[in-house]
Amino acid sequence: MKEFPVNFYKQLLNIVDEIVLVFDAKYNIQLVNKPIEKLGYEPDSLVGKPLLKMFPAHSRLPVKKKIEEFKHPLVFRTKVANADGVSVVVEVSVNKLKSGERHFFIMTFNTVNNKSFGEKAIDLIKSGILIVDRTGRVFYNNAYVNNLFAKRSIYHINNLPQKVAIGLSNAIENDLSTGEFELNGGRFVGFDLEKYKDNGKTFYLIDLKDITEKKLMERAMKTFDKISSLDSLATGLAHEIKNPLAGMRLMAQRLDKELEKNGDERNREYIKRIIKQIDRIDHLIRTLFSQVKQHTIDFEVFDVSKLIEEIAAFNENEFVKNGIFFRLKVKTEPQVIADQNQMNNVFSNLILNAIDALKQVKGERKIEVVIRDSNLTCPICGTRYTAIDIIDTGKGIKKEHLSKLFYPFFTTKPEGTGLGLFLVQKLIKENKGLINVESELGKGTVFTVYLHPKDAKNKGCFPKL
Repeated sequence: MKEFPVNFYKQLLNIVDEIVLVFDAKYNIQLVNKPIEKLGYEPDSLVGKPLLKMFPAHSRLPVKKKIEEFKHPLVFRTKVANADGVSVVVEVSVNKLKSGERHFFIMTFNTVNNKSFGEKAIDLIKSGILIVDRTGRVFYNNAYVNNLFAKRSIYHINNLPQKVAIGLSNAIENDLSTGEFELNGGRFVGFDLEKYKDNGKTFYLIDLKDITEKKLMERAMKTFDKISSLDSLATGLAHEIKNPLAGMRLMAQRLDKELEKNGDERNREYIKRIIKQIDRIDHLIRTLFSQVKQHTIDFEVFDVSKLIEEIAAFNENEFVKNGIFFRLKVKTEPQVIADQNQMNNVFSNLILNAIDALKQVKGERKIEVVIRDSNLTCPICGTRYTAIDIIDTGKGIKKEHLSKLFYPFFTTKPEGTGLGLFLVQKLIKENKGLINVESELGKGTVFTVYLHPKDAKNKGCFPKL
């Protein structure tokens, strides 16, 4: 028998479920059965084509080496490319066969839908594992990388956000071992890079972590120092402004009476406007003064999910009137330590801000509050914070405004005072918590409040609770 009896074996192999390829000593495909259609190929289109081209470039030599060093049984796991060029994990088995004087190999493989034990373990790691070569081609990434960048498939680092792609390319080119990126929406990603060799080729193992909460801690410490100085400044200003403001109002009232005697109604209207603006300034100063001064805090353990439900019920009419869908998700123990009345002010303010943001958008209007564990720990007592996310699908906040949101008198609302978020942050600070904001124009905003869980009782922050 000089040639491989293709027709007979083709009919026979089309009956089985496994994908089967027969190739010669030069690695040219001689026969493919019908199940190859699972990978999007037409069987006849592969006949005469090089077998190794079905494998990713980095694995062709290892596969060829395994076949050349054939040991029965030869079984291994690798990846092949489907008709769309997407890598698919397969389990391969190879056997030799002889037809006449010619030697052939028969290869069978099954697609692997379930990840191996090791891959499952790596997917549980709370950091992104990425393996690339010098050109940036991705040979492996775990599930955390996909979740971190909301990507289903990553074949090259250029598939990642532009800042990350440029940063990693620069790190590879200049042999940098660590670095970080600021992404849109106020998120931060850090990386560690290790270079290694495999089969004479250079690869890079990149460990990616979401360090947003770490950056939050650094930023919060700086901001809290500013707030402390602003407290003193605001208290002093309130005292200094109140007296001259009262004098201005008194003089304006006297002038109003004189104009009334003279029947000068036109100028009286101007005086009334001046008095109205003086009263507005006085109201702002009184509000600032009353809120900036230190309050007595009644720390207690309470269920923050119940508090959110009460606030949501109070705003039910606003939700209905504005077509807003509200949802509360509780992913961890909701018992926290704080002043419940002050937290009512904090969360009411944040939810009202979310409602205002949603009034300005068309389409989906949704507010979601998520209570979850965080990766951030208190620098004083070492307890891991409980995070409360207030997520809206509003128009988002401009990047240049994010760093100013908690400053007094900063506002983007025409009738706003600019004190709401300043006072929110101050209350959270007094309750030994933190607050962060992430936002992206056109997508929405996430305010995250970090409070101590009930487990922090009798620790450094609450020794007398």
